[in-house]
Amino acid sequence: MALELTNRADRPAGASELDPVLVHIGYHRTGTTWLQTSLFRDESAGFRAPHDKATDILPALIAPHALDFDAAACQARLYPLLLEAQGSGLVPVVSSERLVGSPHFGGRDSKELADRVKAVFPSARVLVGIREQREVILSNYKSYVNAGGASTVADYLQPPVKGGGVPRFDLAHFEYDRLVGYYQRLFGAERVIVSPLEEMVRDQTATIRRITRLCSTGGHEMPASSATAGKRNAGLPGVAVPVKRLLNPIFARDRLNPRPLVPLTDGDARLRRFSRKVASRAPERWSRAIDGRLMDQVVAIVGDRYQASNARLREMTGVPLERFGYEV
Repeated sequence: MALELTNRADRPAGASELDPVLVHIGYHRTGTTWLQTSLFRDESAGFRAPHDKATDILPALIAPHALDFDAAACQARLYPLLLEAQGSGLVPVVSSERLVGSPHFGGRDSKELADRVKAVFPSARVLVGIREQREVILSNYKSYVNAGGASTVADYLQPPVKGGGVPRFDLAHFEYDRLVGYYQRLFGAERVIVSPLEEMVRDQTATIRRITRLCSTGGHEMPASSATAGKRNAGLPGVAVPVKRLLNPIFARDRLNPRPLVPLTDGDARLRRFSRKVASRAPERWSRAIDGRLMDQVVAIVGDRYQASNARLREMTGVPLERFGYEV
């Protein structure tokens, strides 16, 4: 059974006819791939995500320069398929973790993107996926290496202060209360929910139930969902991290390394396959040992930085973060 849609009379003043629409903004490495490929494509759960985040959402909503962005043009591009989903009795979904900004560049445009979401989807419901900071930082570092990065974890987390005009990783990006608070001010606290990855892993049903409540008018039973939580978009195995990091400057040509020493056709993809192959042939304990050393470095650098932020987030949202291993 699909979710019940909000009555027109219940819409806030000035809201578009597209109501409700669920906008899932990330964060990166918080179960986004499972949500995008499974839950949000499971019409038995009441959802439909008709747009591809790379070919539709990125060029329409995210990529345009701030001086060129046109909310009306973005609506004209994205609304037809979303309205079609709504007309079928489903909740339309727009999902892209890039809406929180890039972790590799400190999420510098996250506020600008939040303002765009408000301009294009004025009555949206907003889903924010989070993950315990030390875990998510290590996962994002591995993603950076997988994408062609060559810095050590210490250099990645502590970029040089000089050359401040070039955005770099910023630990403040994972002070979740800042961005969640801004979305609450834009849309109202009742239209924004925070979903810890740890809850999704432990109790998928509870996570789905919270999302469906956000998108419905209440009074419905949770629909049966065929989507099953599983590992999606797994990070690099520990052994693969130093292998690929050391070879990236030589062979990988991408946005993080536009001029490698030996430019190969599809060099980065070939490196990914090679590094995973090396890891697959190494004893698993080697990967665990490398992951442990990387995490030790993350813990040493992060310290108790996020304790106050997590306490504020718990107060703002009511999510019992301490239950899921967050420092509060």
